[in-house]
Order: sequence, then C-alpha cells, then structure tokens
Amino acid sequence: MSDIDKVTQENSADVEETAAAIIEIENQIIDMKNLVLKLISLIRGKDDLRYVHKRFDKF
Repeated sequence: MSDIDKVTQENSADVEETAAAIIEIENQIIDMKNLVLKLISLIRGKDDLRYVHKRFDKF
C-alpha cells in the first residue's frame, strides 16, 4: 500500500469519527434544549413556552 493510500485511509477514518462526534453533540444539544424547556415550563407554566420555542428554534 502506498503512502498516499495510507493517508487517504487515515483521513477517511478521521472524517467518520468526526461525523459520529458531531451527531453525538447534536443529540446532546437536543437533550439539553428539551431539559431547559421542561424546566421553564415547571417554573413559569406552559403559556411561556410559545415564546421560548421561538427563541430556541434558532439552534
């Protein structure tokens, strides 16, 4: 196997690992968003969630 092929394989593995990490981070962001929404609904009541959803939809 040539050096170029080895580098290509390593880069491909790095891309796959990075993509998996991005998906995991996105899932954690969604979980955190849902927890914050739940906390706000517990503190303020559900009527305030319409405003909060509009603000969070940017993320």
